Amino acid sequence: MASVHGCIGAVDPVRTFGNAEQKQRLLPDLATGKKLSGFALTEPAAGSDLTALRTTAELVGDHYVVNGEKLFITNVTPGRTIGLVCLIENKPAVLVVELPAAENENFQLRKYGLYALKHTHNQGIIFRDFHVPAENLLVPKKGNGLTIAYHGLNLGRVSLCANAAGTMRIMMANLLPWGHFRKTYGAAIADRELVKRRLGRLAGLIVACDALVAWCSQLIDEGYRGEMECIVAKIFGSEAQKEAAIELFMKTHGGRSFLHGHLFGDNVHEYLAPCIYEGEGEMLAMAFFKSLVKHHGTTYFEPIGKLLAQAGIRKPNPLNPSHLWALKGAMAPYGLWLSKQYITPTPSPKLPAMPNSLRQHAEYAADELQRSALAISAVMRRHQLKLADRQCRMSELSGRIQKLVIMLCTSLYAARQESEFVQNAGDIVCRDLKRELVGNRPSDRYYRAVTRLGESALDGGFDSISDVPAEEILMSYADK
Repeated sequence: MASVHGCIGAVDPVRTFGNAEQKQRLLPDLATGKKLSGFALTEPAAGSDLTALRTTAELVGDHYVVNGEKLFITNVTPGRTIGLVCLIENKPAVLVVELPAAENENFQLRKYGLYALKHTHNQGIIFRDFHVPAENLLVPKKGNGLTIAYHGLNLGRVSLCANAAGTMRIMMANLLPWGHFRKTYGAAIADRELVKRRLGRLAGLIVACDALVAWCSQLIDEGYRGEMECIVAKIFGSEAQKEAAIELFMKTHGGRSFLHGHLFGDNVHEYLAPCIYEGEGEMLAMAFFKSLVKHHGTTYFEPIGKLLAQAGIRKPNPLNPSHLWALKGAMAPYGLWLSKQYITPTPSPKLPAMPNSLRQHAEYAADELQRSALAISAVMRRHQLKLADRQCRMSELSGRIQKLVIMLCTSLYAARQESEFVQNAGDIVCRDLKRELVGNRPSDRYYRAVTRLGESALDGGFDSISDVPAEEILMSYADK
């Protein structure tokens, strides 16, 4: 609720894009919590595809008249404030809408059964000739309403990753007493290697999320948009929470996971929903990739495409002299760039003092990120204009780049922490990421390291969960 209110609700749009009068009039009630807020972007036909927006606002006198329907809007109930994305003169815009105290013929809520976000007034909104004062229109200096929406989504995405780190801490705090309590074949499951491995893996996921949150937050605080960085944080945070819930938390708790009153049974949809909201993971991965290649494409490939079109060449043949002659003006700059990639030595990254194991991860990630330019360019060269239809390839290559970014970010973050536990957890998650990249099987050395980390967690070595309360163990049999 706080994340939606402060990050993607009405707070960020007014604080960032509002004029002085709007801030003076709207922010005090939002700041004190007198009015909570949401952000009405999604529509029945517009989720990831925001070109399908249909809600309109027409200026009539000193009011905008709004018509349309919104769906899956969190924090919406009568009397609250929303940032409304709509079309004004067929262009996306944002209006700050103060909802009436009760539903009426112009404003109605569409209620539906929803498993996730069930505690946060997630509902649909129907507007029929609903009036909004014209002075509530937010006007960004650059861009349009989607600029405002994306700015808030960046904050929401890093907030999602922070929430995942907190949620996984709660999971670990509940796994530790269960591990000591539950016995199989005469021994507590905390003594079992598989359980220790799960705890070690969970610690690594938490530290990686912490690292991404620290990185993205610092960038945003310094005035950067952080759009691509926050996409990385969102995708990793949501997938980490999903893995933690299903593979680590549920499987370790066994059948009790499905009892009423159990954290997993009561909240499984809350654990999975972040993979969808704030942008579905693979769709965001493609958006990340498109942003990554945009400059390279416009600099080198767009001029080649234009010359091919002018010459009437549908499929260039490098062995055809006429094709080479037609492309001579555009191929030279790309050829020069390509030659530099092969000839120029990869510069070594300037890293701070850090433990050797973490330094190796940082160096590997930095080197591979620099080498990835050739792999990305090769994919663009191979598929050319059809690359936009190669969603699987874009998603896969985007995922590889993201893993390298997470390795670099996590290794640097863990090295700055005084806690040996955090440093070891950072090392474990970086090993996991590298193994995913190179396709190796886990070594015995890795298993020793991850189970030692799990043992340390069981012994209270993870300070940041020391004050997280654990739930009561359900269906306890100790007193029978």
